[in-house]
Amino acid sequence: MLLQKLLSLSFSNSADFFMALPMQHSIVIPLTLWTWLMHSLTPFASRVFDELIAGLGSVGDSKRIANNDTFVPVVVELIHESNSSNVFSVSHYGEHNGDLMADPDMTFLKSEAGKVFPLTYRNDWLGVNQVVLPNADSPMPKAHEALQACMVDFVQDWFRNINLQQDLGIS
Repeated sequence: MLLQKLLSLSFSNSADFFMALPMQHSIVIPLTLWTWLMHSLTPFASRVFDELIAGLGSVGDSKRIANNDTFVPVVVELIHESNSSNVFSVSHYGEHNGDLMADPDMTFLKSEAGKVFPLTYRNDWLGVNQVVLPNADSPMPKAHEALQACMVDFVQDWFRNINLQQDLGIS
C-alpha cells in the first residue's frame, strides 16, 4: 500500500536530494519524503538541539558550550548547508596521549520543516563509527532505519544530560 502510494507521487523539484527506503525492493525518493518516513528527535530533544545550534549561521561556524566546569563541554558546528537542510555536528571530546577523542560525535540533519534526524555516531574510545546512510554516494542509497531509531533513543538521554549538565534550562 505504502509502495503504491509513493510510486503515484510526482515531484516537481529536480534539485531534491534522493534517498532510498529500506525495503525489499528499494525505491528512490526525495529527501523531503525520506525525512517524513524516518525517525526524528523528540520535541524535548529538538528544543535542546535548537538551543545548542543557536547562533550558527554559516558553514564552519562553531561554539563550545561550557556552562559548568564539572562536566565535559559540548562542541557544536554547522558543517553543511543547502536550500532544504543543514547538517550539524554535536560532540564531547576527551584527550588521550595528546589526541582529541570523540565521546561521542554525532551529526544531525535539520530539515527545512525544522525536524532533526541523527545521521552518524562516532565514539573514538570504543572504536565505533555508525552511519545511517553508509552508501550515500550510490545511485540508490539505503538507509539503516533501525540504527537511526536507536540513535534517536540515545540522543533523548544524551540531550537530557547535556541540558542538566550545562544548565540550559530547557523543559
